[in-house]
Amino acid sequence: MTHTLPEWSYLVEEDRAGTDITDITIAPNAEEVAALCERLNLKGLEELSARLKLDRQSGSMVVHVSGRFTAHVTQACVVSLEPVVSDLDEEFEGWFANPDNAVMLAKARRERQAKNGEGETPIMEEKDDPEPIVNGHIDLGELVTQYLSLALDPYPRAPGYEDETAEVEVIKAEGPGAELRRNPFAALKDWKKGGDN
Repeated sequence: MTHTLPEWSYLVEEDRAGTDITDITIAPNAEEVAALCERLNLKGLEELSARLKLDRQSGSMVVHVSGRFTAHVTQACVVSLEPVVSDLDEEFEGWFANPDNAVMLAKARRERQAKNGEGETPIMEEKDDPEPIVNGHIDLGELVTQYLSLALDPYPRAPGYEDETAEVEVIKAEGPGAELRRNPFAALKDWKKGGDN
């Protein structure tokens, strides 16, 4: 089965992660940046880089990845579509294991409890339920991308629009005779028209 690589993929071999490779700095190239902008709906993405530490405890099949990324991003204001620029500096971590070689005891215990109906199933910590290692590699680029997406402002607003809660009127794209749909920001449009008189 073919595994499709994401927009920014930086692969590290499972056997080298936390042994031969313990500290690494990564950054996407221009083509990958363009693809990330499309995926994350960004107007611009500059200076994205991540410093990562890979750790594998003696005798453990789980690789712990921790690090920090910095990025200069430009998003579109949800009200005016003006550019909104921000600088991000975030710490993150993740755990990875090959499901064919390791079964976490905590996960096995949790699944057994659920099967036996032993009350509520406890929520597992991420380190006890690591992400699967795919095709013998850990994708550090995708890991950073996921945390970058979480750090983005879901409702970026340009200066002067911080308190706005309305959206302009839009038309459905079903063709001729399409209905007008009022979005939550429609009131803002009418308010601004009244204020210009």
